[in-house]
Amino acid sequence: MRDLILRRFFVNGSLDADGNQAITKFLHHQRELGRWIACSCKPTEEAAFTIKLLNEKIYIAAVPSRKQHAQDCPFAREIIMSPIAGSLQPAPRVGELLEQGVILNLHRDTRNDSDTKNDSYVPSMTGASWREPKLLRILWSLIHQEKLNIITRSTLPIEDQLAKIHAATIPYFLDRDLRMSDYFGTSISAIMDIKTRLIESRERWKNCRPHGIILVRCRSIEEKTLIFSDKFNFPLKRLARPGLESTKGPHIAIFTIAEAPERQGSGWFEGIMGAACPIADWNTLIPVESHNERVALSRLRWYFYESKIALPDVVIIKPLIDVMDDSGEIPIRPDFIIQHKDRQVVLEVMGFDDAAYQDRKERTIPLMRSKYGEVFTYSAHTPDPDGKDFFNILREIRRSIL
Repeated sequence: MRDLILRRFFVNGSLDADGNQAITKFLHHQRELGRWIACSCKPTEEAAFTIKLLNEKIYIAAVPSRKQHAQDCPFAREIIMSPIAGSLQPAPRVGELLEQGVILNLHRDTRNDSDTKNDSYVPSMTGASWREPKLLRILWSLIHQEKLNIITRSTLPIEDQLAKIHAATIPYFLDRDLRMSDYFGTSISAIMDIKTRLIESRERWKNCRPHGIILVRCRSIEEKTLIFSDKFNFPLKRLARPGLESTKGPHIAIFTIAEAPERQGSGWFEGIMGAACPIADWNTLIPVESHNERVALSRLRWYFYESKIALPDVVIIKPLIDVMDDSGEIPIRPDFIIQHKDRQVVLEVMGFDDAAYQDRKERTIPLMRSKYGEVFTYSAHTPDPDGKDFFNILREIRRSIL
């Protein structure tokens, strides 16, 4: 793939040392973010992407349909968790999404002041690993970008957290010249305003049907319905909750609103497709993968920020995006990283005891240890009703980072 990029972008097919390092860093960065890069599985065909150099940065400028890949190529179809079957299923291609009434084809504006053309847009806004639905990757990318997954003793008010997420959408576009922030809301009440804007801008949408994106917190979820209170809920046509169906609220949900295909042009907008995941608490936009993680984070915050032996300058990080191990081959994502001055450790909350889960952890924990330092593990599947075992681990973590 690297050689293909060189042949595609550089006339003479060679680079100096600095350029060579830039290409290598670029490829590693794309892989860390889970971005799909077209490969050379069909060497007789044209490369399925183009590379551009803008403001001394290298970008993928276009990635056409994955139909150009060989059938057995791992890049041929993205794999996500089916919200219905609960198993791995092929994700819809762009054309299929368009038929369903919505296409998320986000572009980042990388134009400099003198460039007024639209060909410098970069398909972007992926994020965490390929295992999560695209909407969650968008959400986690925004949270990661704004560093809202980094916890300190002082937490921003929830209104400010939501405002930062909204502001982070400004550089992105849902369609050509249609800025994402204009069609993005952080409350159910924003839907009416977004509907009005979608109707007013209907003729400007060229690559997909008009749609907006809503980000909300909800108390619970029942099947495909977001529950806000005993008297108010909001149904969606599709809702993905990969592997998290059993975790209680609160949740954060991100979903699209658009006209259903059968009601095209009617002005009737509804929740089309969405994704949701549990969050740490009602006032913190930090996704957690289970109730066990939620409890662990609550105890971490109390121990380091409120207890009698608190360390107020400790930083707790909840990673949302896979990073590659030192070899650059295997993706890893710790549950929590605890930092204090120049020291850091990892806390892994072991939620299952089945053989496959334990085998995976046995492979990834040594890689985390090599990349981040000491790794502490807590077996959440074993009885610990008063949290004694967990707080013993916290004391060990405290000694390690002092």
